[in-house]
Amino acid sequence: MAPRERINIDKTFDKQISEFREGLMIDEHALDRALVSGPQLFHDVCDAVALAISRRDAAKDELKVVEAEVDKTIRAVYADDETKKKPSETQVANEVLLHRDVRDARKTLLRLQEEVERLTAMKESYNQRSYAVKDLVSLHLAAYFGETGGSIRKEINTKGSDARHMETRRNQNEHRLRDRR
Repeated sequence: MAPRERINIDKTFDKQISEFREGLMIDEHALDRALVSGPQLFHDVCDAVALAISRRDAAKDELKVVEAEVDKTIRAVYADDETKKKPSETQVANEVLLHRDVRDARKTLLRLQEEVERLTAMKESYNQRSYAVKDLVSLHLAAYFGETGGSIRKEINTKGSDARHMETRRNQNEHRLRDRR
């Protein structure tokens, strides 16, 4: 049987998972960055899931082809050797199952299935991250983390009120000056 081109398993998968895991971290003092970066991070994970599913599906097809080729080869060996009696379907199936190429193709498929499952779990984690960011923003606005939210709003309102009073006084002074002229 001619050597077949094997599906290339991404050697950087663990690095990619680590990077995605780092992206899950939320700095509660930089919620604006978390809100802005969230959609792109989620897209990157979804893209990785789609690619992993595609590679896994290609590995399923490859396994079927390898099994068929090995089955054909085994049957040809028995057909060519007239001293051997015709094997049963169970014997052929067992030999196919035990063949090195079939086992290698199955290992590849299992590895790619694991990648799909891990990336799908990561995608779910990013869904949870988006909810967490929203909840953290609510906590921030409620001044849960201290001098934020309500305290800032109060300070802004005070500054705004002071500015309005200053504007009113200035307008009153301008009117008085005009009236004096």
